[in-house]
Amino acid sequence: MSINHLAVFAATFASFFIGFLWYGPILGKVWMKEAGLSEEKIKNMNLGVTYTLASVLIVVQAYNLAALLANVNFTMSIVYGLLTGAGWVATSLGIIYLFENRSKKLFFINAGYLIISFIVMSMIIGAWK
Repeated sequence: MSINHLAVFAATFASFFIGFLWYGPILGKVWMKEAGLSEEKIKNMNLGVTYTLASVLIVVQAYNLAALLANVNFTMSIVYGLLTGAGWVATSLGIIYLFENRSKKLFFINAGYLIISFIVMSMIIGAWK
């Protein structure tokens, strides 16, 4: 199996950028309200640690996708990205949200980001073999 490390890096960056837009100007205020966060709480977080750990986790996601997509064409990469994001990740998140009795709106915000992120990462990895 051959993995293009530059594609993994680009997919990681894309996921982070999508998250920046999604949880910032697009849905940031709604997400903060639904997650019970305030600007003060966010300012008191250690964002260096948060961003570093998030980056590591996204790299792990991207490498796993690269391994999954190693032998498929671009079109199937998109399908696999959708199936991974919606079929595994979002449904797993949904199960947790059900048992934690968390907001449906928060679920759709978080699941939406993950689905879009996995599709875009799969497109990058699938196109850049």
